[in-house]
Amino acid sequence: MKQFFKNVASLLLCCGKASKVLQQFNKSRLRSIYYHRIAATPATGCTVDQDMFVDQDMFDAQMALVVKNFNPVGEKDILAALAGTKPLPRDPVWVTFDDGFKDNFVCARPILKKYNIPATFFITTGYINGTCAPIDTWVRRSFLMTQAENYDSSVARLSVADEVLQSWGVLGSPVDERFIALLGRLNVHPDHVKDEFMTWEEIAQLKREGFDIGSHTVSHPAFASITQEQMRREIMGSKAEIESRIGAVVSSFAYPFGKSIQTGQAVAAPLLKQSGFKLAVTTRGGVTRLNGSTALDIPRFGVSRRDSIPFFNCKVATGGGWQR
Repeated sequence: MKQFFKNVASLLLCCGKASKVLQQFNKSRLRSIYYHRIAATPATGCTVDQDMFVDQDMFDAQMALVVKNFNPVGEKDILAALAGTKPLPRDPVWVTFDDGFKDNFVCARPILKKYNIPATFFITTGYINGTCAPIDTWVRRSFLMTQAENYDSSVARLSVADEVLQSWGVLGSPVDERFIALLGRLNVHPDHVKDEFMTWEEIAQLKREGFDIGSHTVSHPAFASITQEQMRREIMGSKAEIESRIGAVVSSFAYPFGKSIQTGQAVAAPLLKQSGFKLAVTTRGGVTRLNGSTALDIPRFGVSRRDSIPFFNCKVATGGGWQR
């Protein structure tokens, strides 16, 4: 029901003159979009995944709209604008992807090339190497899928999943014995809940094809919950490995769990600057006027598979500023 009202509101807001007014207001401001997953076929029905996925056909339609109504830009354009050597075009839009999922390469890449859209892929190096994993998502997915235990609703299933995660404490290893035992108890096959990530060769190929590669830490911790030294290792370790793998300098960074309360930004931003990063992005919605004080605090808005094309257009026109 909530999604229905969002889509109706977007139709009213973004049709005719209303859409043009919104776009005119933000014409010189950077809008940044972030994606996680692009699904070749309609993705899993698990409610926990709804905001992680966009179906491939919808992604194609979204990119067609971006090219038609806005001007896609890449890191070189943003860095040139920051340096004062070349201003951004009118209605600039930066397309980005977080974590390094395999479907970014398989499903998103051909569409980006089709429309000649530059994009940045923010890589969590531990996910690529298999030394850590998003087990919290996998546990929730397992409870949503299981038929071995009965629950009244999806909300109840997710509530139990969160109780399990809270009791476990620190997570990370993809071969965590607790996770393997849980899958056995729930009678869920690992392949049905685990994600597949890109290889380093695929990431290097993205770079060779003109896309940008950014850092998204080593193990994807919430910065607000770790020490400054741990933060430094996450920042520098990820940057160093990506640079060695792709043979190019990494200039951009995506805060893991990028909402204000989770970024630990007051501590992280100086570390990023010391490490040579020029750009850093959050997951707070909004637009930005690029300058030296905003370069390490660039807002981005997320996209859900439930977003209609009119609502997507509304998000791009406004920068999704309500996603705080």
